[in-house]
Amino acid sequence: MKQVFSGATAHIVPLPKEVDAATLATLTDGELAQMLHRGLKEEDSWVFKVNPDLIVRQIGDEWMLVPTGEFAQHFNGMISQNEFSHFIWNQFTEPRSIGEVMKAVHAEFEEDIRDMDMEARHQIEDFVLMGLIIRNE
Repeated sequence: MKQVFSGATAHIVPLPKEVDAATLATLTDGELAQMLHRGLKEEDSWVFKVNPDLIVRQIGDEWMLVPTGEFAQHFNGMISQNEFSHFIWNQFTEPRSIGEVMKAVHAEFEEDIRDMDMEARHQIEDFVLMGLIIRNE
C-alpha cells in the first residue's frame, strides 16, 4: 500500500549558543529533544520584515514577488507564491517574530500541526536565504 504524499520538507533548527555541532552526536534522544525545543524557542524570538525592494502582484490564485532597486541587481527572476507561502510572507509586512507568524499560521490553516509547522518554518528559512525577508535589527 502506498503512503499518502504530504510534501517533502526539512528545516534547519538553530543550536542553542552553548552547544556546538560536535556535541550533538553524543546526546541521548531525550537531550536531543530538549535541544530541538530550545532551538525552536530561540528561533521563534527572531524578528523579520519583508525586503522593501519587492513589489507584490496577484495574478489569478498566485502571487508574484518582483525584485526592484538594489535587490534586482543580484536577484535575476521573479518569485511565484501559492496561498500558503504568500500568507507567511505577507505576515512579515510589519516586523514580526517567527513565533507570532507561526501562531497566525495555526489560526488560519487546518492541517496536521507537525507537518504544517515544519513546512512553514522551512518556507521562512527559504525566504531568509533568498533575501525575501530580512532580519529586523
